[in-house]
Amino acid sequence: MTIEVNNSAFCVRMHSDVVYLKAIGHHGKEEALLFDKTVDQMLLNYKGERIASLCNFKDLILSDPLAALEINRSITKISKALDYKCNAIVIRSKFFEIMKAYVFSFYLKNINVKTKIFYTETEAIKWIEENGFDLSDIKDYVLHG
Repeated sequence: MTIEVNNSAFCVRMHSDVVYLKAIGHHGKEEALLFDKTVDQMLLNYKGERIASLCNFKDLILSDPLAALEINRSITKISKALDYKCNAIVIRSKFFEIMKAYVFSFYLKNINVKTKIFYTETEAIKWIEENGFDLSDIKDYVLHG
């Protein structure tokens, strides 16, 4: 299964059992609703049982807290519907503490998924692969655009 969404708020690519998400800029209610529709489309069409994600938050500007909670509800849908094995998040090192606190307080609040934060996509990809996922379909896109 392949899903590809590109717009000014985010890029989502799903190949096989790995989702790549690049969040761009500030997200409000409109972007949260668009993300939720993308999640619904994925869950409707995905026939697998397990899933992993690679989230690039290097260009993310912290979302409105209400929108972040909406995004949390969308992520909760994924974790309830599928065996969400691991989630790698890539951020800029100078924003580590702020992003870590925000991600776990809002986006991943009450979601039981093994999550690790990285500074490079290469490290994140290696970790997801070590968890038993094949990223060959999206690795080139993630590393070379």
